[in-house]
Amino acid sequence: MNNYLKISILAVVISGIVFHETKPEVFYREGEFKDFGLNNEQTILPLWLALVIIGFFVYSVQILNEGKYIV
Repeated sequence: MNNYLKISILAVVISGIVFHETKPEVFYREGEFKDFGLNNEQTILPLWLALVIIGFFVYSVQILNEGKYIV
């Protein structure tokens, strides 16, 4: 496993812990996860989707900074 993947997984785990401990209203309602949807009691950005986006973003930034991409 390369270092890019390890750092990306670590970023996702740390982000997940921080989000779970702080319980922001974007992801939680009264301590419970919000459902995915467009109604008032639902969210368009569930926690799992936010963590996937963070993982892809961290991995992409590492690849672009190293210059190991196809142009």
